[in-house]
Amino acid sequence: MRTPSKRVSSLFVAGISTLMLVTPFTSLSAASSSTGTFCTSLPTIESTVSAQVTKRTQALSTNRANAAAKLASERASVDATVAADWAKWDNQRQTQFSKLSAKATTSTQQTALATFESTVTGAVSSRRDAVTQARDTYRAGVDSTIAARQSQVDGYVSTFESSIQAAASAATSACNTGTTPSTVRTNFVAAMKAARLSFNSSVSTVPSITSTVQALAATRKTATSSADNSYKTTITQAAATLKSALGQK
Repeated sequence: MRTPSKRVSSLFVAGISTLMLVTPFTSLSAASSSTGTFCTSLPTIESTVSAQVTKRTQALSTNRANAAAKLASERASVDATVAADWAKWDNQRQTQFSKLSAKATTSTQQTALATFESTVTGAVSSRRDAVTQARDTYRAGVDSTIAARQSQVDGYVSTFESSIQAAASAATSACNTGTTPSTVRTNFVAAMKAARLSFNSSVSTVPSITSTVQALAATRKTATSSADNSYKTTITQAAATLKSALGQK
């Protein structure tokens, strides 16, 4: 079974994998057999390349949206489970308080019970606040990490698109100034290939978010464990005090 941190990381990998497959040069193969008509075909080639790039970037956006929706759904499910558990434990705790109330027959014992209930309720509230804060901090860290990674990729995408546009503009200019179509085509294909290779190389350097998410999860676990230990210590001491007041051994 994958850990939560690995699941979070995997949600945002597919989008980059899609862009790594960008090869908007299928239209150039047709032009290779007729270099003499390359300048005439250039507008069509540019349109085809643009459509292919747009398709890939739209796929990236869709993958990101799907991943974000899945992450939000998982978080909502966790929150609902936690809320249900807390509500159940609240009911159980009140039931236990009622049982203890029957054993507190003197004013001293009743005062001790009231102190116990107040202490327990406060400890529960403090623990829940700490757990909630730890969870919120973890999620904010994950969101920030994802946003930073996406921003980095978006920068490479923007550079890639600019490079393609520059190659197309240069080819158009060369055609208009009388450069031989074969030379225009050779330079255009080389520029497009360089843009693709540069993009793929840049994207391959984007670090995985797995280690960062794991570190955030470890921090959350430490904070939660600390809250649990503090809660247990407070409850144990309060229980011992109440037990003594009720004359129990």
